[in-house]
Amino acid sequence: MTETSTTPKNISAKPSIASVSLNFEINEPAEEPSPPFSTTWREKPSDSLSSLDDNLFIDDDHTLGNYKNNDIEINENHFAKTDQELISTGNRSALNDRSEFLRRKIKEVDDQLQREELIESLVRIQMKLASMDEEEDFEMVNSKLVSGHKFIVRKGSSSSECETCHQIIWRIVKFYYYCKICNCCVHEGCLNKVNISCAALAIENEIKVEIKICPEIGLAKQKFKCAGCQTKLSFFGNDRCMPRLCDYSGFYFCHSCHWNNTTYIPARIIHNWDIREYPVSRYFYHYLNLLRKKPIFYLKDLNEDLKGLVGELDQIVKLREDLMDMKFYVITCKDALESKILLKLSARQHFVDDSDVYSLEDFIDVANDELLEFLIDVHSALAQHIKTDCARCRKKGEICCICREPEVLFPFDNLATQCKVCCAFMHKYCFARRKECPRCTT
Repeated sequence: MTETSTTPKNISAKPSIASVSLNFEINEPAEEPSPPFSTTWREKPSDSLSSLDDNLFIDDDHTLGNYKNNDIEINENHFAKTDQELISTGNRSALNDRSEFLRRKIKEVDDQLQREELIESLVRIQMKLASMDEEEDFEMVNSKLVSGHKFIVRKGSSSSECETCHQIIWRIVKFYYYCKICNCCVHEGCLNKVNISCAALAIENEIKVEIKICPEIGLAKQKFKCAGCQTKLSFFGNDRCMPRLCDYSGFYFCHSCHWNNTTYIPARIIHNWDIREYPVSRYFYHYLNLLRKKPIFYLKDLNEDLKGLVGELDQIVKLREDLMDMKFYVITCKDALESKILLKLSARQHFVDDSDVYSLEDFIDVANDELLEFLIDVHSALAQHIKTDCARCRKKGEICCICREPEVLFPFDNLATQCKVCCAFMHKYCFARRKECPRCTT
């Protein structure tokens, strides 16, 4: 399968970190270099390859996936949670909203028993908020901000390696520091030596994804320097100076900035359906892990032919389109909202917000035969509610406007089709014979 040159939805021509051709002179680092890696590159950096600026050298041969967080913001709350579920999630905004709702409800309710239940729920939520305040106060006192990382103190041992010295954090260590954003860990003594910026900074306001397969530029254009720390790279000498290629960005790194961690590469999945892990630098390892569950890939714009080549993906597309049709029945049904049937999709809320957007984890689950099975289960549960269990939803179906048979049709039925102009329902075989909508022609 070959790469496509189509510009995806919400994607600009602005290059990503890995998309810039480095046709410039590289100066030695300044005394206080800016943190390595962000979302953009300098045209003529004064400190390192990874400096930041908005003035970019644009290479037209590279295509960038450039997504605004606002473009993928989920506006519809189909998954109302119980008080206990809200407390478990620890979402401060949701807890505050629930607290205000309970306060108003307590004033309106006359039944004493119901008031006591509401007060009990309010007390639990207030206790959770107070506990969160104490935790935040503790973190504020003990947290450290280094290169964009928000390090907090953790006690005991960790199975992770220190991000700076690459040594295991052993149990004999009283405490260590853990970045609550990108999950990296460091020893207390290594805290001030962290030289790689937090990957979360790059996606805080704007998400950029490289959709070229390993856009390698060569060591010569990097001036034989590590793209992360500017260490001189060489094929001779110790292993630290040996160049290691990052399969995602196409840049070379030293062994301190590239630990041979492997992960899935979005471009290889989108263009070649290559669901294998490839070695990437430490920074991009964290970056891609943070992106893993974000719904940012619009398949129709990136590679629409993929669903025809991957059999399961074609079925998944149909099931997701059906879910979008089912959503309008379920969110207007009191029984469905009370039974919280849409909680089955709480882990993939984008499935009921847009039928074409995917996350990296969605693609991985397709290859592992997990997503299709999951969607079939959800599809069956929603279809049973709409067509069998709920009288209200059944009444919203229609009969075929051509043959007028009493069979009730829904837009997600395999035998049904819907007029794109007047939204009338018809059997597919009836429409195939008549080849026109009777309502639109009268």
